[in-house]
Amino acid sequence: MPLPDVNASLEEIRYCLDELHFEGIGLYTNVNGVYLGDKLLDPIMEELNRRRTVAFVHPAGPPEAPLLPGMSLPVIEYTFDTTRAIGNLLFTKTRQRYPDIQMIFSHGGGALPFLGDRLALQSTLPFHGGRNFNESLAELQGYYYDTAVIIGAAQFEALKAFVGSGKMLTGSDCKHTPCTPALNHRLLIMTLAEPYMPDTAIPVAQNALKKFDGFTEEDRQKIGWRNAFALFPILAQKFPEIASQ
Repeated sequence: MPLPDVNASLEEIRYCLDELHFEGIGLYTNVNGVYLGDKLLDPIMEELNRRRTVAFVHPAGPPEAPLLPGMSLPVIEYTFDTTRAIGNLLFTKTRQRYPDIQMIFSHGGGALPFLGDRLALQSTLPFHGGRNFNESLAELQGYYYDTAVIIGAAQFEALKAFVGSGKMLTGSDCKHTPCTPALNHRLLIMTLAEPYMPDTAIPVAQNALKKFDGFTEEDRQKIGWRNAFALFPILAQKFPEIASQ
């Protein structure tokens, strides 16, 4: 979306979905410090909700971040910016007002699997909206999260415990990866983000996902392709040999 220009973004949504027939749209966690959940973006959220659009959200650097020599923003700040955006959607009640957008967050939701219960609990405080804990938790667990740059067992375990395999998608964070079956022919590599990761790093992430023993075969099918096919029906047409399994 050409944000922060809201009117141009609305026109781009119409053009991409109605004329180009895209399967969804892309957003960043923030643009010039305006985070998802800000009222300035309500017209966009309303339109996406009306269309029940799939929206992939990739993190961006925050408007202000400490300068750590030798460490680029994606190393730490991208994971926290995803968490900020999800938290802002919760505490502004934006997600509550626009529940029909199928939102996908990259990198396993950043720090959310570890902080989700804390966010839900904080939302129950009167000065944070006085929401119901279970409703807030269900909201956070209602998003989809991809596995881009998740290579540790602790991350996989936390994400599975928080949302379950039914809300997980395979992500590569590299647009150069061919969209073909991999991992014993059972995993469809989803190319969902800009190429922050080099091609050489993809096998590392693939092997980490393959070796994690906390997933059942059913889990692997959901993460590998079933969840993606449900979100993007066109994939089932492009890969009928997988869809028929």
